[in-house]
Amino acid sequence: MLNITMREGDYIMIGDDIKIHFAFMVSPNTMDLAVEAPREVTVLRGKLRENEMGVNMLHLTLKVGEHVMIGDNICVKFNFNKGRTVASMSIEAPREVDIVNGKIYEERVAEKASSGDREAIHLMKQIAEEKSTRNKFFSKRKGKRQSPAYAHAT
Repeated sequence: MLNITMREGDYIMIGDDIKIHFAFMVSPNTMDLAVEAPREVTVLRGKLRENEMGVNMLHLTLKVGEHVMIGDNICVKFNFNKGRTVASMSIEAPREVDIVNGKIYEERVAEKASSGDREAIHLMKQIAEEKSTRNKFFSKRKGKRQSPAYAHAT
């Protein structure tokens, strides 16, 4: 089991095609999470929708102790929050599944792109566009992300 701490806007890659975004804390015991995965991968819990960033992904609200199953063998669990913008999660996956922090993933892609890998160059462009969209999304959400109950509780 891998225990990780994520800040709002952070993401991790599971394998080459599954992305988990930590959107934001809704309340002291509730977080919003988004899962991007190929259509053939079963994700149990939540519903698929096009989010405000224009990406098709599964958008979830998890309470402390709740989890989501991705495929048959990957489990992502919300352990606890560490303030208004940081959450602790655990991921259970087979040893052969690569789990990488978003920043490290981007560094790996940039390294491949600098060596002339065309697929990596295309991926770098996608990452840059996604970052720009994500930054606009989070700057728009600033101040709107907390539920009224959470805003008054702290």
